[in-house]
Amino acid sequence: MKNRCYPKSKYLSLFALALLLLVFAFIPYFLNEASIPLYAKIIWSCFLILLSLSILYLAILNLQYFKVINDEIIVKCLFYEITRLKLSNCEVIVEELPTYSSIGLIDNIKWICLYDLKTKPDRFKNGCSNGRNEKKIQVVYNEKNEKALAQIL
Repeated sequence: MKNRCYPKSKYLSLFALALLLLVFAFIPYFLNEASIPLYAKIIWSCFLILLSLSILYLAILNLQYFKVINDEIIVKCLFYEITRLKLSNCEVIVEELPTYSSIGLIDNIKWICLYDLKTKPDRFKNGCSNGRNEKKIQVVYNEKNEKALAQIL
């Protein structure tokens, strides 16, 4: 069963921002301003569409989920596998870390942090920071994730 690594607000705010930018990209075409040249409207639209697509890509990357299969926990996003850890070699710590949202707000959220005992990576300094080349996993602390990771907590 798939469980989300990050809070829903993290990626929903990015989806909303991408949609809002996409709407703003086409506003100049609905305004009947003769003073705005066509090339300016096209440049404005292209810029906001590219910005919207890049934010949409970031939102999709933040749709990370984890699976517990046998003795391993696997974190994936839509495009690739982020990291994989053996549960028997993990240290589990529940921490409250500062978490940055896409609109610049900082909030302290509880996280379940799993660290590989063999490589002994640095501790997480903030939330939402799973990395591809790191041997550590961060999962938001909620009832559903707690049940999924009950065997190691």
